[in-house]
Amino acid sequence: MEEDMNELHIYKAWIKEVVNGSIVVLDLDLGFNISYELRAQLHDVVPKSNDAAMRWLEDKVDRELKARVHKAKKHFTVELFDDDNVCLNDEMYNAGI
Repeated sequence: MEEDMNELHIYKAWIKEVVNGSIVVLDLDLGFNISYELRAQLHDVVPKSNDAAMRWLEDKVDRELKARVHKAKKHFTVELFDDDNVCLNDEMYNAGI
């Protein structure tokens, strides 16, 4: 998932709410003082433990991240990245969550 971060549909983002281990509510900064609240599923994430995934994600609430937004058929999915462009979706997988 580590690709060029200079793509369209990558926004500054903050997790505002963790709905469950794979769904979050994000506050996206679209630029020009425009923000958008988006409920999205984490891209390619199927947590082994919903409780562990929720705790892991709740630790990221209100931290500035980057979100790459994907449009699925009827919903959005996101890949989340930290300041070092490390994909948090991959981190969850690697941590066995």
